[in-house]
Amino acid sequence: MGNERSRTFSAIPPGKYTFQVSAMNGDGVLSAKPAIVRIEKHPHFWQTGWFIAQLWLLVILLAGGIGGVLARIRLKRRIQKLNIHNARETERSRIARDLHDDLGASLTEISLLAGLGAEQAAGSEFQSQLDDLSSRCRATAQALDEIVWAVNPREDSLGSLIDYLGGFATEFLERAGINLRLRIPANLPDHPLDTTYRHSIFLCAREAFNNIVKHSEAETAWLHVTLEEGVLEIFIEDDGKGIHPDEPGQGQGLQNFKARMKACGGQFDRRNRPSGGTVVRFSIPLPNRSNKKRTTPNRQKTK
Repeated sequence: MGNERSRTFSAIPPGKYTFQVSAMNGDGVLSAKPAIVRIEKHPHFWQTGWFIAQLWLLVILLAGGIGGVLARIRLKRRIQKLNIHNARETERSRIARDLHDDLGASLTEISLLAGLGAEQAAGSEFQSQLDDLSSRCRATAQALDEIVWAVNPREDSLGSLIDYLGGFATEFLERAGINLRLRIPANLPDHPLDTTYRHSIFLCAREAFNNIVKHSEAETAWLHVTLEEGVLEIFIEDDGKGIHPDEPGQGQGLQNFKARMKACGGQFDRRNRPSGGTVVRFSIPLPNRSNKKRTTPNRQKTK
């Protein structure tokens, strides 16, 4: 390399090296054998394997510690939510129990006393008033029963909703002199439903049955329930006079149907039956939770 008598190397990684030097005389003749110098460069401590291994171990321990802290925070929050949920469910159970045992029993007693008084006051001016009081107490007791059912956390399931709806429709239409035919699946999943969800569905179905009694002039009604691919469909039909073409169809009841179905993420529609009468359909996607099979007898019933 000309007249250079030194050589500088920079940024040489740790390791063993062999340095060879050949000399050249003034006539340009190289030495027959180069001089050899063996060099070993030791790594800095941060370049050693044990340091890198300890560094990785520290990183793993630090990440594990942070993960553990975050997991404990999440667990603590979940426990707090569960405690709040359990306290709320306990309070709901207490309210439902108190309403049923205290207020419900008192209403039943008042209704019985009013009925007994009406019998004793037969033919007097007080009979009609006592009969009216007795019927109002029975109606209030029925409304209270619905509230107790809606509040009770033990009823937060699809099975409870369908059972209660079937029982309500049977009793309600029987008093109106309308036959009811039920078609409900035998093995209906006991899917969890929160109280607001199931109560909204029940109120829609109750209003549909109320419309049958008030407007349809029907002799027979049908309650048909299906559940396919997580979508609950409730069909309420009658063989009455159907929907008149000039009917505006935008009453408060229909607006309530749409509002409640929208809140549940579902849909509502109604149409005339080909053979006469009306079909009301509620289509509701169920919340995506784990299902537990619930086996009940297939209910094919006519009242």
